[in-house]
Amino acid sequence: METEQTAEPSNLVLRRFFETSESARKAAAHLKSAAQVGVRFTDVPGDFHFALIEGKPRFLDGPAKDPDFELTMARWR
Repeated sequence: METEQTAEPSNLVLRRFFETSESARKAAAHLKSAAQVGVRFTDVPGDFHFALIEGKPRFLDGPAKDPDFELTMARWR
């Protein structure tokens, strides 16, 4: 008998990727230190943003203060 697994919310998946992935770290190294990216999801309410904190990529709750650009992301599968 199969059991249905509850999918992890998209914001948690993206946070883990940005904060633990070597490829995310390498990509973020090319951003200016003050760069911010606003992020919204189709399946998770609220505003989020991506920024470099002490040179490390971080995915944070709340809106970006002065986003360089904004993304709306569809549900992760």
